Amino acid sequence: MRIRTGLLSSFCSVLLLLACGCGGSGGSSNVAPGLWDFQTQSGPITFGAGGSVNVSGNAVSGIMHVTSPNCVSPDKNVSLSGRISNAINLNLSLPNGQTVSFTNLTHPGGHPAALLGNYSISAGGCIPASQGSVDGAAVDVSAIWAGDLGAPSSGQMIQLVLQQTGPDANGFFSSTGTATMTGGTCFSAGMVEPANTRILGHGSKVTLISSNPPGGTMVINGDFLFSGILFPSFGGTYTMSLGTCSQSGSISLS
Repeated sequence: MRIRTGLLSSFCSVLLLLACGCGGSGGSSNVAPGLWDFQTQSGPITFGAGGSVNVSGNAVSGIMHVTSPNCVSPDKNVSLSGRISNAINLNLSLPNGQTVSFTNLTHPGGHPAALLGNYSISAGGCIPASQGSVDGAAVDVSAIWAGDLGAPSSGQMIQLVLQQTGPDANGFFSSTGTATMTGGTCFSAGMVEPANTRILGHGSKVTLISSNPPGGTMVINGDFLFSGILFPSFGGTYTMSLGTCSQSGSISLS
């Protein structure tokens, strides 16, 4: 099993935050600053948002980006505000005038990198008013990821070495890193292009520029899933091109 040092380091940092009681009123209700991905788990719609979370005393702020539904562009900045008391309560102010509230968020099973609570979405915009349960996951993709391009039987494999960076002024996270591919792809090695890479958890994009041979690109779109801190995964699609060579398909990483 590959040990993800970046994820373990992040986990230990969050655990230390909880133990020392810094950044909030009571260890069980702290939230670590960084990249968080929120996804609704019940109710009539699927709503998702990811981005930067900052903590100062009992106050929470940040900039998020809607990853689902697509009637709100993920390019739009969404203001995050909230308070930490006996639980964590957060509010998102969408650019279409709607408000999304995450209430009574707590760490399930004491898991510091996970949150579970309730959500409600106000009426008056493109997203139907609804309520239900929501969970959140701290995201750090700094790790060695490996998996298949297309079906496992294709014999085409990829390994990504990622180092998460950010956030920038708009709450986006990115990554640096390298990639190696085997099994007859258009190119066999590449470098992550940070300017065209966006890490949000769900709705992420990683762009590679080929280095062996040069002149090619690979764009990976999909979801980094962190429901289990030690066993994250990625699923999505890719497109690759170099000269007259082009290919596309599914990609799965762990």
